[in-house]
Amino acid sequence: GSFAAAEQRYQKLVHFIGSEDATRADRSGLATVLNNLSVLYTTTGRYSEALREQRRSLKLIEKEFGSRHPATATCLNNLAEIYRKQGRTFETELLCQQSLDIRLDTVGPNHPEVAVSLNNLAEYYREQNRLDEAEELYQWALDIVTHSLGDEHPDVAMILNNLGLLRTAQGDYAAAEQCHDRALKLIRKHHGDEHPAVSTALNNLALMCQSQGDYTKACAYFEQALELETRLMGDGHPNLALYRHNLARLFEEAGDSEAAQREYNLGLAIMGRDIGPASPVTVKLLEGLANFSERYRLHGKARALRARARRVRSQIEQSLLA
Repeated sequence: GSFAAAEQRYQKLVHFIGSEDATRADRSGLATVLNNLSVLYTTTGRYSEALREQRRSLKLIEKEFGSRHPATATCLNNLAEIYRKQGRTFETELLCQQSLDIRLDTVGPNHPEVAVSLNNLAEYYREQNRLDEAEELYQWALDIVTHSLGDEHPDVAMILNNLGLLRTAQGDYAAAEQCHDRALKLIRKHHGDEHPAVSTALNNLALMCQSQGDYTKACAYFEQALELETRLMGDGHPNLALYRHNLARLFEEAGDSEAAQREYNLGLAIMGRDIGPASPVTVKLLEGLANFSERYRLHGKARALRARARRVRSQIEQSLLA
């Protein structure tokens, strides 16, 4: 509903303002609209369209302001987020670092925009298991936001959510729970109960509970996240497939093989139907189901699933050349 309406409005604005050949006065406005359209596509899981529009925005911004401008840093940061979701690690780190360097040079080390770049680079490090580097950047980002915007700002919740995942990875579950609880309270304070950030926070709480072996509580959080995400984003968003993967892993650990297999297959159905196969989430699901199959001595099925996972990885690598 609201996403479709927003997409229509942005597309009408793009048509109205003009093209990349627009006058100088129009280029900045067109770049902003393209950037907003790209962020909308990223939010709704349409990553190839998000990448296309963000590249168009960056081209216009660099033509108007040059390569060392805060607006350029914003485009680079948004491009990095798209690449991170596609599993394109080289570009993610490179663009995060470029965005951070530009912001440090142009707006100074204590600006909230610097905190955004720090958070995104920390997310990349956490996903690569570079936990010490990630922790340093999260803390730096949190200090900037707390001092410049206050400790109740929505960006505090974003960083706390990610810091909670880091604490879970470090095995510090008490600190993780504090981070996630505070993040969820702030998200609900600013956005209410019906917001995608709430489902993300619920998923993160579930992962923390699962790490502690509290499967009942984890399952309840996963199911709440799935229900909310489906209600807000429809039944084809990649986050749903990721939550299905997480729930499948939970059922495996809890010894419910039938439920685990069901969740893996539901996740793969989402990715194959609406998002396309070339995604790290698809790889996660295929490899998870392959491991599950091997556990039950279904070696032929496991080999076939791993072959599919390799093909998807190859598609992701080939997309680097696009």
